[in-house]
Amino acid sequence: MSPIKTLALASVAAMAFSYSANALTITDSDSLGPNTTELNSAVNTLTVDLFDDMGGTRVLNKVILTIDARLDSSGTVTNNAAQMQNFSVQVNSMFSSAGGPAPIGSLNASVQIGPQAFNLASGASAPFGPSSATDQMMVMFTNPGDLAAFLGAGTFSIGIDTVSGQLILGGGGNITAAISTEASATLTVEYDYTTTPVGVSEPATLAMGGLALLGMV
Repeated sequence: MSPIKTLALASVAAMAFSYSANALTITDSDSLGPNTTELNSAVNTLTVDLFDDMGGTRVLNKVILTIDARLDSSGTVTNNAAQMQNFSVQVNSMFSSAGGPAPIGSLNASVQIGPQAFNLASGASAPFGPSSATDQMMVMFTNPGDLAAFLGAGTFSIGIDTVSGQLILGGGGNITAAISTEASATLTVEYDYTTTPVGVSEPATLAMGGLALLGMV
């Protein structure tokens, strides 16, 4: 093969590489709270954008959905017993999601604060917290049928529910706990996609480039 022909073929290959698809990522997020529990999915919602394929010039390859749950708690505990008491206080909350595209389903997280230990004289009080704890719910989609549910030019919303409670161990049932609990949540969606060139198609572009190089030869 002559040097000129070799150079022409190498140039065409370089053009083909330059017009290959590009891998990109779009991220969107929304947060709520801190809200005094309980959260209700009918009211407490998180909203993010759907994936816009821009008329077919973007191809969605993967969706990663993450919900970060946070619980904050503070208050006062009092020993109502006739003698000193050793006890502990623990706050728990179960987070769950509802709504959104069908593939998401329900996501769950369990958040726990404490146990915080106390040693109080009769009639004494002490602060609980402020304390916080976090957990994360994450799911990934790559199946084309699941990805189709995330396509569109609008938005989708996910509601958050919580079920919270306090657990006091010790104290003989004579401990009063005046504790306030607040919940927060952040929804993050990550779209991994590739793009294709807009305008002249790859075969046509390569053909024109090849003709130009042949003309030069």
